[in-house]
Amino acid sequence: LAQGQEVYVLNRNTRPQVPGVRLIQGDRHDLKDCLKGYRFDAVVDTGYTRRDVTELLEALGDYGTFLFISSSAVYPETTPQPLRERAAAGYNAIWKQYGMDKAEAEQALQQRDPQAYILRPPLSL
Repeated sequence: LAQGQEVYVLNRNTRPQVPGVRLIQGDRHDLKDCLKGYRFDAVVDTGYTRRDVTELLEALGDYGTFLFISSSAVYPETTPQPLRERAAAGYNAIWKQYGMDKAEAEQALQQRDPQAYILRPPLSL
């Protein structure tokens, strides 16, 4: 916004929006046509499941760069630290289904958009 870019958010509008950000009101599991007519240079998604990612990609149509905020929960808790991007994903006994769902969402994204970026920020207990 400070650089004069148009910034959009997609959410249900249940809380006050950031001033200057353009709202696209909708639910990610009922997108219908709410993204029709838009073309985004960049998309940032924090979805949790394969369904989240798949439905968003289907509703988006054409877009520039896709950035998915995943989680380090995709790594088994026994993965040596510091975590490396190329470390194998797998079941994490601490984060359980959350980590597995994020890993499946990553896979769905990579199948549809091999050029997408995936960030796996660490979580703390």
